[in-house]
Parts: sequence; structure tokens; C-alpha cells
Amino acid sequence: LQAPPLRWRENRSRDTRENARMTFDMLQADGIRRIALVTHAWHMPRSQAIFSKAGFDVVPAPTQYATNFRLTLLDFRPYAPALDDGSHFFHEIIGLAWYRLKSALH
Repeated sequence: LQAPPLRWRENRSRDTRENARMTFDMLQADGIRRIALVTHAWHMPRSQAIFSKAGFDVVPAPTQYATNFRLTLLDFRPYAPALDDGSHFFHEIIGLAWYRLKSALH
């Protein structure tokens, strides 16, 4: 099975906001406004807000959820990898606050 050829590629952005703007400019030339936004579930709320603000009609397609939705008693024991999840959580909360602050100032 061969993948179709890549038609669009945005590789100049330095952050999510730049990626959304540059991608919108690139796809707008072909009349594309509705996109499936694929990113890690941790990043989706921030990414969806940024891509929507850039002008896209976003269909979220999150990946790599951190939970299995079935809790057992073992899920409440101390577990070192949970620190990594907490780090991602706070990174995204700070990122959301940062983008909202930047939007309010512009």
C-alpha cells in the first residue's frame, strides 16, 4: 500500500500559533477551511482554540490518551510516570493561559 503524495507541508513555524496561521494561509489558497486536527489529547484544547482562531473549522482528532477509562485500586497508588503526565498537564494549562494573554494584548 503506497501513501498518496504529500500536497501541503508547513515546516517554518516555531509554535502552534505560527503553525495555524501559516497552514491557514497555505490551505486557503485551495479553498480549504475545514480540517481534521490530529494531535496528542493533552494538546487538543489549546491547539483546537488556536486553529479555530486562525480561521479553520476544526474537527478534533486527538490521539494518545493518557487514561484507559477503567480505574482500579492500583490506579491510586504512587506511580512515577504520573509525574510526567502532571508535567504535560501544567505545560498545557500554562500554554492556554499564555495564548489567551497574548490574544488579549493584541
